[in-house]
Amino acid sequence: MDDMQLEDGFGRIYTAMEAQMNIRAQPLDRAITKAGRRLPGPARKAGQRLAAIEPLCAHPKLRRQIDTARAQKDMAVLLRALEGYDRRARRIHALLGWATANMVNLFVMFAILIALLRWRGVL
Repeated sequence: MDDMQLEDGFGRIYTAMEAQMNIRAQPLDRAITKAGRRLPGPARKAGQRLAAIEPLCAHPKLRRQIDTARAQKDMAVLLRALEGYDRRARRIHALLGWATANMVNLFVMFAILIALLRWRGVL
């Protein structure tokens, strides 16, 4: 993996984060932080490792210290997670979770109301 491949890989990551998650943060560590728990654990760790080597890519002598095989694997893991992210499914899941929690709360409140009315002799 040469210098252009590293820069191209970071560009693809930024493009995928903007397209899939609507995150436009520029240093990779800020983008990974904004993505938070929406990224799976291995992808988040890969993103943190890539964020650590991103500043090294800008310096010609420090660029030699980068483990390119590890960087390539981390880029593949992060890109695979970003490509598999479905914003619509995530919203539907959140909406269903919210609706389920509220329905359970309403059911419990209704049961308490019925118990109270029976106890008071109204029902």
